[in-house]
Amino acid sequence: VCFSTGDCINMGGSTNGNCASGFGVCCVFSTNTCGSTVTQNVSFIRNPGFPSALNSPQTCSFTIQRLTTNICQLRLDFVKLSTAEASDGTCGISSGGAVGTGDEITVTSASGFNPPGIGGLCGDNMDGQHMYVEFGSGNSITWSIVVGSDTSVNRLWNIKTSQIPCNSNFKAPNGCVQYFTGPSGTISSYNRAGQRLPVGSTYQNCIRREDGKCAIEYRSNFFTLGAIATSQVAACTAAGITIPGAVGTTTNTFCQTKFNAINAQTVNGVIRSEEIPFRLGVAVQDAGNANLEGFELTYNQIPC
Repeated sequence: VCFSTGDCINMGGSTNGNCASGFGVCCVFSTNTCGSTVTQNVSFIRNPGFPSALNSPQTCSFTIQRLTTNICQLRLDFVKLSTAEASDGTCGISSGGAVGTGDEITVTSASGFNPPGIGGLCGDNMDGQHMYVEFGSGNSITWSIVVGSDTSVNRLWNIKTSQIPCNSNFKAPNGCVQYFTGPSGTISSYNRAGQRLPVGSTYQNCIRREDGKCAIEYRSNFFTLGAIATSQVAACTAAGITIPGAVGTTTNTFCQTKFNAINAQTVNGVIRSEEIPFRLGVAVQDAGNANLEGFELTYNQIPC
């Protein structure tokens, strides 16, 4: 954010280079103090001691205060985010299986939905991922992490918080936890690098329809939502993704290890949808399933 040097310092920021042709400074707002309240837009919340890692058991929370009534959403960009893995995908449970001994991130607001779902979030190397949270009727959102008892694991977080006005082009549609723009891109499950889906995740990935585009096609870079060595269409009880309006099938739910609109295929395919708006849902129900490793899909919007 561009401010004068004096304004930046008075507001508690730190300078990082020049802006406005040298008339201002790039002002960075950050905190690594657990229990603190963020009152500036485009602020970073970091683990105590950052950039050094944290490995001592504790609970650390940050409250992001809504700046104005015209703010509808908070976008969290995971510049750096690594926690302990959940051995069976259930965040908050360590490899030993005891409740409360593992790591768990929760994001709470007055909207009635706390993404990514009832199971919280955990995993190794979620750098580059993002999350949208609705303020709802409340004036704050709380980001909290419970650091579990495994002191051999290094935890790091550096998360950019951006408040999104209600009339912004970058406001996500209601109910969208991830929001992608542009004619093409990549959509990955949370904890894709750790290859273990957080149990209880139930959310929507949304893609903004670009001008002149009437359909979308998805291709798989990685797809493991089960152990069967073929595609499966419907009856995805452990975990699956949904693509509303998927062409070539009477259902819209997909799982197992091949990404294909046709059931029982041994190769990946291309799944196309012409249903507007473009959405891709995720649902993970099954704990203890080592085959729920996640997905990485590329999308391309198709001209009308």
